[in-house]
Amino acid sequence: MEKKNACDVLSTKLEEMQASNKIDTTVISVIGAIVDECKSREKSWVSNTEIPPQVAFVLYHASRNTRMIFGKMHNRFIHASELHENPKVVGETAIVFPELLEMCNLLDSLKTSEITQEMVGFLRRRVRNLRNTAQKVSMFPTIQEETESINKDDLAKEFAELASHLKANLI
Repeated sequence: MEKKNACDVLSTKLEEMQASNKIDTTVISVIGAIVDECKSREKSWVSNTEIPPQVAFVLYHASRNTRMIFGKMHNRFIHASELHENPKVVGETAIVFPELLEMCNLLDSLKTSEITQEMVGFLRRRVRNLRNTAQKVSMFPTIQEETESINKDDLAKEFAELASHLKANLI
């Protein structure tokens, strides 16, 4: 399922669930498809050699945050009935979803646009706002969730390369 279609479907399902005050479990597969698209977006920014590493990192960071928040949303819907979060999770999703959708659209638009420093600054602010909103509605990943999929050796290597690039650009 393509991201835009999945997001359109999710938007419609959210409206229906808010009206009925009940969770539609088919939303779980829709959010799963969005998470997969976010993973793909993350990989594309990591492997993009046409932009400076500092810019690629900000785009990766934005993509990763988007994926992790959608992932947390996905888990909340999976466990909603056992945690008695029906329809609470629907209302909380409706709060964070517009910012997630905006971030997905913004990241997709940057694939074909020139990325200016102003855009990078704007993106950083939007990520901060998204994280704050997700935290307010319990859809922000814990530190353990944020770090569990990180390979520490790969991370150290990436930071060393980033530091090397930054040093070269500052000299």
